[in-house]
Amino acid sequence: MQLPSKKRILLCLWTLPLAGVLAILSLLLRRYVVLPGEDLAEWAQTVVSSRFILAQYLYIVAYVIAFFGFWALYMVLMQRRVERLAFWGFMGTILGTGLPLTTLGLVGYASPALGRLYLQGDTHLPQVITNIAMGSSMVMGLPGAFFYVGGCILLGVAVWKSGASAKWSGAIFALHGLLVSFGFGSSLLLTLSWICLIVSGFGFIQGVQKETA
Repeated sequence: MQLPSKKRILLCLWTLPLAGVLAILSLLLRRYVVLPGEDLAEWAQTVVSSRFILAQYLYIVAYVIAFFGFWALYMVLMQRRVERLAFWGFMGTILGTGLPLTTLGLVGYASPALGRLYLQGDTHLPQVITNIAMGSSMVMGLPGAFFYVGGCILLGVAVWKSGASAKWSGAIFALHGLLVSFGFGSSLLLTLSWICLIVSGFGFIQGVQKETA
């Protein structure tokens, strides 16, 4: 099987730090507001703003473009003795990224509409999105979180054992998976998770560049 060129692999690896930057920008734009809290008026004012809508689109893009980075990382690792670890890690990250997209879409598209209705006087509606996001959508979201954590840990271990990149990049990538999956609701943990993706992504890129030098 002919493998992709190093240039294409590097191009795809760059989507990992890019995804981290877009995700952090999204969190800042929406002021870390996702679901209705105690101050419903503040939530409604936030979600009806153009900043929130842009932020949700950026967050979804951040999730999707990372697919290419996971694929590129697998392409790098499959050439070494850790192919099996890398394969299952790759599968875990893809499943773990794809399954929660339904919840992200719900928050992105439904929140502005419910926020406008709240400001018009329908004060009971914000609870609807909380019930869905923390209820029925967890059928996809919770397995997705475990798949993503498992995938990131397996890929991180594969990087650590392979020598394809610095060992610290694999460890930080695994930490990213833990923080982003179970840091929901904590602005600090979410921000740290995406910083970990940026840093580990640069580590992977550096490893490939050294091989081609």
